[in-house]
Amino acid sequence: MAVSKNTGKENNSIGLIAVSSLQGWLSHKPKTIQEDGVVYEQPGAGASILRRLLATLTFMSPKSAFGYVINGHTALMARVDGEITKVIGYNPKDYVATAFLKYEKGYRIVVPGQWYDDIRMIDDPTAVSHEIPVTLDQAQRFAELINRLKGRPDLGKFSPSKFPTFYSFQPASTETAADIVGNCGNMAFMILCAYLYELNLVTEASKLISWVRSTKSTRNFGQGPMMRAIATRFLPPKPKL
Repeated sequence: MAVSKNTGKENNSIGLIAVSSLQGWLSHKPKTIQEDGVVYEQPGAGASILRRLLATLTFMSPKSAFGYVINGHTALMARVDGEITKVIGYNPKDYVATAFLKYEKGYRIVVPGQWYDDIRMIDDPTAVSHEIPVTLDQAQRFAELINRLKGRPDLGKFSPSKFPTFYSFQPASTETAADIVGNCGNMAFMILCAYLYELNLVTEASKLISWVRSTKSTRNFGQGPMMRAIATRFLPPKPKL
């Protein structure tokens, strides 16, 4: 669904926020998302690329806005008493060096990663969210949990002690048995699903995990499949005939 920073209601939720990668050079022209005859909402269709940049541009981190627009992004979110209080996402630690490395070697690269405050991405006109209702206490605890991730390179309290953690655009193609490799999408999934299991919300966690395992594209968490999944509330992709 389209993101509303404050719903004006006393609702509490945890989940994901995503913004689209670049589709169209002057304005956002997303592909049609249709399933079983139903056409799903795609916020931001027709919005100018300049508007997207200005919506998320900040003095402290101007490079983030370009990352949101060019690559898209997925982050963890917490809504407490109707208001989104935290948006935390996993990114390359060095945006500029990673951009040059990607240009030279492609998407199958592995670099140091780090969690950042991504609250500004909710102002991107393409932003969508997948939100799971929880209690006020559960939402507050999740907000505290993800806030403590900021500046860390790993999964926080959910990190296996023996495995280093890195960022990759295509984690399913680059991870080895000796490390944890993730991009913004699957790192967010690991944290969210671990917390859902703590809350005994097994059905919600299982739905996300089933989607990840559907295809190679979903295992690599491409931003296109992610936007489609959030629009359709993580319906498993249909096999191609």
